[in-house]
Amino acid sequence: MKFWNQSGRISAVLFALSVLVSAPLLASPQRIVSLNGSMTEALFAVGAGDRVVGSDTSSVYPQAARNMPKVGYQRKLSAEGILSLKPDIIIGTHEAGPPEVIAQLKASGVPVVLYEDKGGLEGAYGKILFAGKHSGNEDAAQSLVQQMKSHIQGLKRPDFNAKVLFIYARGPGMVQVSGKGTPAHDMIELAGAQNAMNSFQGFRPLTAEALVAANPDIILIPSRALQSMGGESGLLKVPGVALTDAGKNRKLVVMDDLLLLGFSARTHIALEELIQKLNRAR
Repeated sequence: MKFWNQSGRISAVLFALSVLVSAPLLASPQRIVSLNGSMTEALFAVGAGDRVVGSDTSSVYPQAARNMPKVGYQRKLSAEGILSLKPDIIIGTHEAGPPEVIAQLKASGVPVVLYEDKGGLEGAYGKILFAGKHSGNEDAAQSLVQQMKSHIQGLKRPDFNAKVLFIYARGPGMVQVSGKGTPAHDMIELAGAQNAMNSFQGFRPLTAEALVAANPDIILIPSRALQSMGGESGLLKVPGVALTDAGKNRKLVVMDDLLLLGFSARTHIALEELIQKLNRAR
């Protein structure tokens, strides 16, 4: 009887040890679905990319993210498609929706964690740390954030205060400009330039009158937006563009959409590229 008790105690100890040893593995989900392009980028950057089994259609970087199963656009998600991938965790941002789909996902019992993105550099750092925390890769996330901060601190801003106009388009008929409270505004200011449209919040349709009054030195536009307008020649046909200093002098800066606006793991690279291109366009 004593032997049985001792054996039982040994078994209990061995079981407890096995739980302790396996605990870190349980904290690292093996099947992750990402609901946001910049979050997907962050997950890959902290070393969790091989465990991302599905993502939304805004997830286009890195290349591996393009080739994985898609669950719809982040604001028009389908619960069935996401759950069919059998995720251990669903990670996104506050942009994920619609609300009823998010409610369905939470009701399924699968953990759903959404990052409240406040924008800017702090938002980017927070996003990376969030991705690291919920993927079990916290150390890698903290290391990456420190590298980014050091890189950005060492960047030399332009010695001129250019007025930069950010244009977003989905074809020639849908052209908007960016005011305050937008990723474009944040990037322009971080690069040491001035947003030519800083009298309003968010985005507004582009009008010839406002464009001429703003008279930007440089126009900043995402590559896919420019492509949708038919390239540089199409942009110059937009009423008012050719009348600005930027239009007259062909001062145009084009950057990859997600790199420029994603505020994720490549923000330090994006900022360096933007500064270099603004310097060349002066």
